[in-house]
Amino acid sequence: MTYMYFAALLGCLLSGSAWGLAEENIKFTTKDGYVLQGKISYPDKPRKDHPAVVLVHGSGPADMNHWLPGDQPGLRSTTGEPVQLFVQLRDAFLQAGYTVLRYNKRGYGLFPESIVMGNDGPVWANPVSVTGTYGNLVDDSLQAVKFLRTRPDTSSAPVFLAGISEGTAIVTDAAARDGKIAGLVLLSSVARNLRETLYYQNVTRFLDVAKNRVDTDHNGVLSRKELARFEPEEFPPTRGQMDLNGDGRAELAELEAYLIDKFNDLVYKLAEQDPFKAYYLGKFAMYPAYKNSIAGVSGRVLLIQGEADVQCPLPEALVLPNTSGRTRG
Repeated sequence: MTYMYFAALLGCLLSGSAWGLAEENIKFTTKDGYVLQGKISYPDKPRKDHPAVVLVHGSGPADMNHWLPGDQPGLRSTTGEPVQLFVQLRDAFLQAGYTVLRYNKRGYGLFPESIVMGNDGPVWANPVSVTGTYGNLVDDSLQAVKFLRTRPDTSSAPVFLAGISEGTAIVTDAAARDGKIAGLVLLSSVARNLRETLYYQNVTRFLDVAKNRVDTDHNGVLSRKELARFEPEEFPPTRGQMDLNGDGRAELAELEAYLIDKFNDLVYKLAEQDPFKAYYLGKFAMYPAYKNSIAGVSGRVLLIQGEADVQCPLPEALVLPNTSGRTRG
């Protein structure tokens, strides 16, 4: 059954076609007593033979539709317009024959129909919860699974977990703990702790662009013409920002120092000044245990990684099977 549904899912993800649905609002309670709202969707009507999947968010604020702006660096859609990622994934899973459960991350208490939209996106009353620790987010995904198993129409259905970015770590750890998850779908997987990931996103990838594309004459110095080769979403620094020794030249070594200084400032603010610093400190120190957890997942694992993903690059996906010894697709 796992092979059949994964094959159907992959075809639907590639085709991008929508599917008819029946949908209802639901609520379930977390282990520490919070009520999370969500929706459960069916391909046409509730059927006991449908497999079920829980969609799990990436890092940061996210409602049950996983609204993304579409025009920000690293989160740019093909049209530049906002996208509702979990609505798109819902449709793909529905077409493949799955029942789909998606829910608001901690801190969100509204159904999408009640959300007020501002110029920069949704206006949230409480966009992030201080209780949104990694451990609690893993527990929340397992409570969603438990909710499915208590419903007559999904009590005997095989349950899958699908996560994006940080959600790939969450569902991997959750599946290893549960022991009965039928399979995982990992979209833009992560295989490093938060400090390593942020270093890649804020230092390494910009240096790679500068060395391999911007510095066209490969002399280690970026001229004004070469600096103009940075794309807007690559946060191009000015010559003045980079010229740390005041010699009027923008050297790659100075760019690296400039980026590292910005990275250190970001880490300091997250770990010392941010209202949710306890969460960040934990994530900075955490060894990515999910690299080992994936070896304990009994079901199939589908890895989907974008070759041009600037947030979670392709090598992230290669670390997981190599670390765990898994060679299955």
